[in-house]
Amino acid sequence: MSEAKRPWRALGDEGALAVLLIRHGETPLNAEHRFCGAGSNPPLSALGREQVERLGVRLRGELDRVYSSTQLRALETARALARAEVEAFADLRELEQGILEGLRFRDAMAEHQEFFAAWRRDPTAVRVPGGETLGELGDRGAAVIRALGLRHVADRSGPRRVIAVVAHQMTQATAICRLTGEPLERWSEFQLGNAEANLLAFDGARWQLRGRTV
Repeated sequence: MSEAKRPWRALGDEGALAVLLIRHGETPLNAEHRFCGAGSNPPLSALGREQVERLGVRLRGELDRVYSSTQLRALETARALARAEVEAFADLRELEQGILEGLRFRDAMAEHQEFFAAWRRDPTAVRVPGGETLGELGDRGAAVIRALGLRHVADRSGPRRVIAVVAHQMTQATAICRLTGEPLERWSEFQLGNAEANLLAFDGARWQLRGRTV
């Protein structure tokens, strides 16, 4: 793989920690266009396992540590990428989606029109009935990633590392907003396909988004 296809390596030359925020591979619920939040725990689909295998080939030898959400789809993805045991965190789980959990997108939008109208006006503070807000999600996800960044920056035993955090669509997108200071209203700009990654740089004080769908 050419250096141009390894943008995380340049961050080490700058003295920064590279953090790849990876979305898990496809699940059957993703394929069926259903809401798949913290209350759903499907495994990867056959296509999802293929996606993760391809990602593993691309990242082979590049990752020093891999961290994960505790949900099965993220853990399966992380374990396929890791050279060592994966440390998992419950606060990296997907949005608590309450009454929307498991519903097909089109059915949910028809059944819960009032909620989605409020969501379109302001997605940051509107609570999913029976679930949580994007603000709560962003806070808990960012807290874990921030702590991991500080842990690795404080380790002076070797060069700055490349770490991967395997989580979920909305978890990683809202965490980017919280870490970089972007308004949560922009969360959808940082969405990923399955088994894709966004790249963050952390110098010990400041977080920067340095690559999208890398």
